[in-house]
Amino acid sequence: MDDNVTVGIYLSILTIIIIISGYFFSLTGIRLENFLTINLFPLIDSVLTINFLIFIIFASISLSIIGLIIRKFKTKIAMILSSTGYAIGIIISCAIFGLFDFLIPLLFGIIGIVFATITQDKKEKEYKSMPILRSGMASSGKIISFIAIGAVLFTLTMTLTNQSSYEKNFTDGFLSLSIGEEGDLQSTIKEPLINAIVDSQKQTINSIKNLNSFSKLNEKNDSEVLTFLIEFQTFEATINSEAYKQIMEEQFDLQQDQGISEKIMTTIPLVNNLSKMAWLFYTLTIFIFILMIGNLLVKNISGIIYSIVIFYIKEKENETLENTNY
Repeated sequence: MDDNVTVGIYLSILTIIIIISGYFFSLTGIRLENFLTINLFPLIDSVLTINFLIFIIFASISLSIIGLIIRKFKTKIAMILSSTGYAIGIIISCAIFGLFDFLIPLLFGIIGIVFATITQDKKEKEYKSMPILRSGMASSGKIISFIAIGAVLFTLTMTLTNQSSYEKNFTDGFLSLSIGEEGDLQSTIKEPLINAIVDSQKQTINSIKNLNSFSKLNEKNDSEVLTFLIEFQTFEATINSEAYKQIMEEQFDLQQDQGISEKIMTTIPLVNNLSKMAWLFYTLTIFIFILMIGNLLVKNISGIIYSIVIFYIKEKENETLENTNY
């Protein structure tokens, strides 16, 4: 087969497999904001789906194809071919499936491809046991590691340049996990709190009315005393009215312009101090996630696929050689 045709086939297959993996990843609903929060339950729910499993399989196949390209072609051609196919697949996937948040971190994988191209053959010669499997896994591991590094740098840039926003985001997540969403919390405490305030004011008025000194005021004909009693009765009627309760509700809503999360940040030292480390928490979250999923699943599966394909190719070559000898 013509070398240009072979190159085109490998390039096309790699690109298509990456696009398919991008499609299934998009179906999981995982986005960058899933990592930029203390509440990781939505992320865990997305991971525990069939779509994520299929994504893992196709991502593993794409890395095994890169390993096959590195093994089949000369270093320079393998580097250009695998990097080009990878980049095209990533860019198309991000454009079509709305995954632009992951574009820059994923493109860091090209650096991993360069290192894998240089070292894969050496690694295979160095390993004494299962050299093909382990060299394939090592190449995949380099790509995954550089994607993780890209994700760390990208996340650090985002969080540190907008730190106050992500500190509030951290506190909102803390509230969501501990006592519920801020909006739900406000609506929950609003009516009981207003009723408690109004009842307290009514009790205060009744306590004043029950005082002996107050009852004696009704016996006096002083104009100032009469004015006070009229104003007192007006105030009592106001507090007992629905209009007064509505005014209290409006004042409560105005006071919530500064959210509960911001008040907690300024009044509870522990939460305030933790929120200032939000950038570190978010960065570690995405870094650990990529390395854990990548090294435990993708790297191992891609190494197995790579070694199976190489074994199959060798068997076919041996059969062809035997038939030629006959």
